[in-house]
Amino acid sequence: MKSIVWRILGVLILAVVTYAYTHHWIQTGLITFIHHGIFLVVFYFHERIWLKIKQVRNLTARSILKMFTYETLCGNVILGTIAYLVTGSWRQMTAITLTYIGIKHVIYVFHEFIWARIKIGLALGLIFAVCFLCADIHNWHQFKIEHKTKNISIGWNYEQRGFETVYYRHQQFDLLFKAGTKFWIGGTFRQIFINPEYRPMFNIIYKDPNFKNRTRITHRIKNGDNLWRFRNKTTIVLVKPFYVAHEFFMEQGKKGFYKNRDYMGIDIGMFDFFWMIQTTEGKSIHVIGTYMKASFQ
Repeated sequence: MKSIVWRILGVLILAVVTYAYTHHWIQTGLITFIHHGIFLVVFYFHERIWLKIKQVRNLTARSILKMFTYETLCGNVILGTIAYLVTGSWRQMTAITLTYIGIKHVIYVFHEFIWARIKIGLALGLIFAVCFLCADIHNWHQFKIEHKTKNISIGWNYEQRGFETVYYRHQQFDLLFKAGTKFWIGGTFRQIFINPEYRPMFNIIYKDPNFKNRTRITHRIKNGDNLWRFRNKTTIVLVKPFYVAHEFFMEQGKKGFYKNRDYMGIDIGMFDFFWMIQTTEGKSIHVIGTYMKASFQ
């Protein structure tokens, strides 16, 4: 969220400054989007590096030093190079770079102070708002309460799909037992409320810090029919807290992997936010999802 807000501010400011000096929309677009495309990556790694620097604890000193390394050093070099390559003019390069970097120096300090004091609930609330307001994208939201000991896990899960129009809703109960250093086995019972259905499931889960695999065998009881479903989900942590995952489904009466889900998300403990593409028999939907977890020992 911090990176996204900073990028939006940066795009607006750089576009205004560049156009004021060039009066050329193509050059403005090239300089603005090339610069911020590069700095979306630079910003992330710059933040990660500063999270590891513990010697500077004073907020004011820390903000000034971060501003210097990010805006003064990286900003001047990268923006100056891009501006010159696009405009071919040393004069325009200097004017654009110095004006933009000067403005950003002032804004950077305020940005740091705001984010140092912002409540995590507000930041998460903004993310939830984005999820709920994406009318052209499916919204899936889950909440889980779990009691976990060394060898047993008992949980209750609620999921809702859709916001203004809810088209799917379920609750489920989980009971898992530790079966080894990294394995859990157990059962799940899911009750679906819209288009009523009951699903007893058997789960085998392998989990370590950077890799997780869940195999689930489901018995679907719906409208007098009884069907068996097999699904498997593999999750890989790229760089904490970012992960990717793939899940495939096989079901009695359907051919092959009739449904596939591809995930990309961020897991920050109690909160998990993800983008998912689900393809079912050749038809795809995009999903923005949230997953809130509360665990008690």
